[in-house]
Amino acid sequence: MSDSFEGMLQEASIQVEKLEKRYKLAIELDRTLNDRFRDNLLAFEHYMPHVLEDYKSFSFDENLLFMSDTGTLNILHPELKQPLYGEDPISASKQQFQAYKKSPKFTRIRYGQEDNPRNQLQTEYLNKVAAFCLEAETQLTPLKQLPDYVPNLLILGIGLGYHLDELLEELNSNHFYIYEPVPEFFWASLMVFNWRSLFERVNEQGLTLNINIGSKPEQFPRDYISQLDLNGRYSASKTFLYLHYHSDVLERVISELHANYNKQITGWGFFDDGVFSVGHGLTNLENEVPILKEKNHISKEIFDKIVDMPVFIVANGPSLDNCIETIKEYRDQVILMSCGSTITTLYRYGIKPDIQLDVERTKHSADKFDYLPASYLEDILALSVNVMHPKYFKYFKRKGYGMKPGETMSSIFSDKIDPARKFAFLQACNPLVGNIALSYSYYFGFRNVYLMGMDNGFVKGGLHHSKNSIYYTAGNEDVKALQNYVEHDGVTVPGNFGRDVFSSHLMDYSRYMINVIMREVAKNKRANYYNCSDGAKFESITPLSPEDVFLLDPPLDHEAVKKYIFENFFEVLPLSSLDIQALAGREEFAKVVNALISKFDMKLETRADFSLLAKKQIDFVKDFRKLIKGSSYIYYLLVGSLNTFNAMMLTMVYDYEEEQECIKRAKQMLSIWQEYLEAMVVRYDQVIGYHDVYDWDGMKLFKDDTNGAATDDA
Repeated sequence: MSDSFEGMLQEASIQVEKLEKRYKLAIELDRTLNDRFRDNLLAFEHYMPHVLEDYKSFSFDENLLFMSDTGTLNILHPELKQPLYGEDPISASKQQFQAYKKSPKFTRIRYGQEDNPRNQLQTEYLNKVAAFCLEAETQLTPLKQLPDYVPNLLILGIGLGYHLDELLEELNSNHFYIYEPVPEFFWASLMVFNWRSLFERVNEQGLTLNINIGSKPEQFPRDYISQLDLNGRYSASKTFLYLHYHSDVLERVISELHANYNKQITGWGFFDDGVFSVGHGLTNLENEVPILKEKNHISKEIFDKIVDMPVFIVANGPSLDNCIETIKEYRDQVILMSCGSTITTLYRYGIKPDIQLDVERTKHSADKFDYLPASYLEDILALSVNVMHPKYFKYFKRKGYGMKPGETMSSIFSDKIDPARKFAFLQACNPLVGNIALSYSYYFGFRNVYLMGMDNGFVKGGLHHSKNSIYYTAGNEDVKALQNYVEHDGVTVPGNFGRDVFSSHLMDYSRYMINVIMREVAKNKRANYYNCSDGAKFESITPLSPEDVFLLDPPLDHEAVKKYIFENFFEVLPLSSLDIQALAGREEFAKVVNALISKFDMKLETRADFSLLAKKQIDFVKDFRKLIKGSSYIYYLLVGSLNTFNAMMLTMVYDYEEEQECIKRAKQMLSIWQEYLEAMVVRYDQVIGYHDVYDWDGMKLFKDDTNGAATDDA
């Protein structure tokens, strides 16, 4: 027998042994996988049955699975047909986690101090808290090593779940958010990862777990923000992000998260805003300002008489100047809705709106009318929200408001005055005036709507408002200051007519909310909305140059239209039916704040202790939103400031290496938070009749623009 033949026999023998070994491994693996799969299905049926709903008709291609040389399961991507892992998935996943521990990725917010012209408690006390954050930046070492407990853990990619075993063994969190874009990977993970153990851990420790399978990258930020709302927005400030594998989809998700991060950390509200909400809202009830009725209390025939009337919604963006001639041409044929300060621009052009809209509750929303003639204002229909400054409604014979969602006063109203919902909440009506205009337009059912000057952005270096607005009648320094602000606080977004435009974060959030309301509008196939503004693009609104607007509608009887809307859609709630003192709930609020302070009495020796304290506080306040009848107003009074404090406290605890020094400073911050809470009780005791009284310095712009026109009819 030749040596070469002997070698071939030995090689064949080795290969046979390998095959026998792989065969035995495959048998054992198959038994293990089947047992794990069955147990995980039972676990999901018990803990998260909704996740399996989408898999009732799911057909899994078992040919995607294969065994690596190390005897572990691997999988092909269902579209790319490429292996997810290399030869040793378990070892590679362990190495990945060990590398992450040495260089964790997490969100950071830098806090500063603000001026306090309105004497607000939020600014006063959080400036004191921010001082600790600013000091730490110069004295402490940035965090480099992964802590063993984090406030919020966002895991992007489940794969087969090999990384989850070690990651979750060494790391704990208040909130687990796990996302997998490929349904086949999640389904296969049921054969590998012990999901039951994670469910049991979360359940036993009172933690939260959210599993998102298959969301598109553009949808993911909305899903994630919805979960943050449930868990507490503060967790967005200190989210640890773990990327398991690279793919185009996950890269797009990361990009979307980055682009939408500002939406996660803004719009939280704060205590002083809640006090103004209640103070203004109670006075508006005392003044018997008419309230928008819920749609199901109005007949379809009433709506039908106005829905086909053409509507121009006019805002004060820079492209308004290009729309003025179109507005003048069709003024007699349309319902003209003016947004906020746009009314001063329209007055300058000799145009009078039918409807004036404002949403910001501060005093200067009303003060601008001091500089317009009373005869110009009095027969305009003024529409707003229930928390608007009471002065706002005094300039108009016809006025009304709808309920603004998410407001302290709105929760008092719905819980204690109108549990049967006779009166309407305005959908997606903030943050800017254009949003409330579209919200009212949607409510009234208008089907032919044209947006003009609603830019929500501008060409960088260009104008941020109409050149004939108040913002370009002041000295150059005022204009430059505002220009610098909007240009250093924003993002680039798709433009209505093709080119990209620059949008401030606030404008971009307004754009986001416009898209929310337009998804509702688009359900009416007969609705035609046109955007004639040279600014940001909106969903379900057709771009249309103002020169291309063409209307054949007959002239309207504007006085009759305003009278019809006012008399059919609004109703006065008699003051005699209300107990204003009892509505405020001052004593109950004081008791709840004292109970919240008592939650501080716990061990605070580690980062984890502070993370748990943040969760303990937010969970306590959340109970007042749904579980305790008639007390949801307490949630809205406290949750914004609590989220902000928690975020600042966790920034101190998690941003730096020196854990004990961080804890020492965080305890001092907690003492300031307690002082703030005690001051809240004193301030809220004064809530009845508590209004914004700040005289905004920017009102001089209105005065200079209108040259004191209001004195003509004062």
